[in-house]
Amino acid sequence: MTGGLADGTSGPLNALCAQLVFELGDLSKWDVLVALGLAVLFATLSFFRIDAVYATSLVNNCIFGADSTTFWRWLAQGNYLAFVVHKHTLAVILTAIIAQPLVWVGVPVLTAAMIAIAAIWGAVAGVAYIYFRRAKLSPRAAGAMTFLAFSSLAITAHSGIAETYGATLLMIALACLFLPAISKLAANFTWTSSALAGFIGTGLAVANAPAAAIILIYYTCLPLGALREKGIIRAWPIVALPLVLIATAVVAPALVAEGADGATWH
Repeated sequence: MTGGLADGTSGPLNALCAQLVFELGDLSKWDVLVALGLAVLFATLSFFRIDAVYATSLVNNCIFGADSTTFWRWLAQGNYLAFVVHKHTLAVILTAIIAQPLVWVGVPVLTAAMIAIAAIWGAVAGVAYIYFRRAKLSPRAAGAMTFLAFSSLAITAHSGIAETYGATLLMIALACLFLPAISKLAANFTWTSSALAGFIGTGLAVANAPAAAIILIYYTCLPLGALREKGIIRAWPIVALPLVLIATAVVAPALVAEGADGATWH
């Protein structure tokens, strides 16, 4: 998977698609079905566990301090800003995108919020399975690894309450899938590769700022020999552009939504 198919004879998007096909070439239609099945399974489990502990966490405030309780009180009012923009912008956006259409068709707002949180965790499971398959594990081994990860105390606990870790892990899993392929474009499509890596890094930053460290995958996978031939003048965007985009993504939502007070937290 360290090789690449990108060359200067095709456009950057075609090159990226070719690289992804190369790296995900072992996937079959059954892998897609298994990934979707795992997503539905873990979303369903997450929803029922969230529903089961909701009242206890709200009344007794007994799970992970005050955050989950605070989140539920806001979400119960249909306020998706419960997850706090300056810390977890992506969780706010994803929850609103999934939950609000359900509210519009008559689903109670609290149920819609539960479905949204559970759906995000389901997506994490599906992408995790694809990631394990990309790592050349067999379908059975990839399924087992997905079950193992979702059986851990951390995911079992956090996927059963109102929390933002699902959005963060979803973005990390997507970054692990796409950053190695994007890095293979750097030698021939410097600006495109840099911008795509920055876009992924932006998603990580708005999920949870420390998660942006996953961008190191991009730099680790860069074909440095080919870049060295181009010279530092032409190669500088590869290093600089993703970092500039990430830094902007960390600070901008806080400034826009909450002013200087939000930026102070960062």
